[in-house]
Amino acid sequence: MRTTKEIDEEIVREYGYMNQLYNQLYAQIDSYEQSIKHLKAEREDVKKEEEKQFIDNWLNEHFGILNQKEARQKSIFIVFDKNANFVKTVTTGYGKEFHYVSPVDDKDTMEYWLRENKLYAHRASSFCDRNKSWYDLSFKEQLENLCWEFDRNGKLKKTQW
Repeated sequence: MRTTKEIDEEIVREYGYMNQLYNQLYAQIDSYEQSIKHLKAEREDVKKEEEKQFIDNWLNEHFGILNQKEARQKSIFIVFDKNANFVKTVTTGYGKEFHYVSPVDDKDTMEYWLRENKLYAHRASSFCDRNKSWYDLSFKEQLENLCWEFDRNGKLKKTQW
């Protein structure tokens, strides 16, 4: 038969083992929590890159614009008609189709060309960095979101020409 002293010593040893296990378990939990934190940060970075790539591809497929960087850095305009049908993209600047956007009275400007052809344009950079669901909208709905107004027949209204 064991003595109370021997049993007390065994209880102390068992508490010691249990404390070691707790410490190991908490260290493992902390390690996993840190790993999850890093994975969440990585996921956000990858999500942003995927969204950027989605928009870049969308711009290229719909308007022939290489990517958002090009849309922002160059003076690119998306040209459309009174019925919100995409016509083409136009880049203004030195060595481009039009050197300047305006004034409308100058025959070498994009505005003059737009008026002569009864076309309209919106800067391509406005089509960058939108919520992914925005790209599911029709071109007309996107233009409405960019403050272009259409009548109930689907034609542009409040235009200069």
